[in-house]
Amino acid sequence: MMVMVLVGCREEVSVPTGLEISLCMPAGDFLSSRQRVMGDPGLTEHFDLPEYAYIFVLMERNGEMTIWKKYNLILDAGKWEMKRYSGAWNTAGDSIFSYSESLHINLKGETPVGDVYAICSNTALTFDKDLNDVETRADVLNLKINTNSADIQGNLQNIYSTPYNYTVGEENKYYCSYVTNSKYAVKVDLLMYHIASKVDLKWSVPDSVRINRADTTKAVRLTYLEAQQLFDGWAYAFKPMENIVDAMPNPGRVITDIVTRNDEGLWWEGRTYFYTIPFKLSSEVNYFPIQLKMETNRTGDYYNVKIKQRVTDEVFVPWIRGNIIISKPLSQDVTRETE
Repeated sequence: MMVMVLVGCREEVSVPTGLEISLCMPAGDFLSSRQRVMGDPGLTEHFDLPEYAYIFVLMERNGEMTIWKKYNLILDAGKWEMKRYSGAWNTAGDSIFSYSESLHINLKGETPVGDVYAICSNTALTFDKDLNDVETRADVLNLKINTNSADIQGNLQNIYSTPYNYTVGEENKYYCSYVTNSKYAVKVDLLMYHIASKVDLKWSVPDSVRINRADTTKAVRLTYLEAQQLFDGWAYAFKPMENIVDAMPNPGRVITDIVTRNDEGLWWEGRTYFYTIPFKLSSEVNYFPIQLKMETNRTGDYYNVKIKQRVTDEVFVPWIRGNIIISKPLSQDVTRETE
């Protein structure tokens, strides 16, 4: 395994032909990495640009994809530039962050055909397999990263990869494949995407039940909210929609005190977001579950509410949105599921 700083690294740059690999990420139409959530001007979303890149270049040999080159790179976060994507895919014209220095590989007389995979992060990643032992396409696609540490859980929004089943064109080819020749340099844009889903929660109590005129002590309000049993194990690097578990993680990752008894400004309405690795229960593979622990009216009666997001896209992780409307104390409710 090679550890290096990516500073326009080239192999025998006097040779005009070769394979050029460029790191890119969708940025949206924003001017910096601090982004406001649409419709919520009071909330600022923060992204850190990647400082670590793990790149796997595969070459087809005798009908089989095997490792040709692999790189463990340290990036300069200051060298990401915002520009418009001008590549071949249907994202042309979108804003992207592009790393200003590409990786160049001299073909040395070869004209290989193959695929390129990459995962980037602002934090160093731990894989379930020694990267020196990664030799085949199956090895690459089955790589998992450890998401258990607090450092990784707090940075899930800053991890991006190339999903293996994003295909394009009439031939449905993997979008980061390459075909080289002996005359021209060939460029591969590694346009990477989030491996974690954004969970966007809004809650409200209708005006009609905020004050109970018959008994003001029973005015409905949300006095505690937490997210629990979130995924915190080994997650696929290049198959972000295929994390499957037999049971809800227990305890899993827990985000406490989203709303507390002291947060009077959030008792009746509010909004928050967090990022989590999407996963499916083996018994319900068409849904992603999100478990919430809620309390109303400081009663001490807690209820677990399961939000189930139907899976509609097998390539990109979904933006999961939940709108919670509380019209009576939870002590009068039962646990419910919402699609």
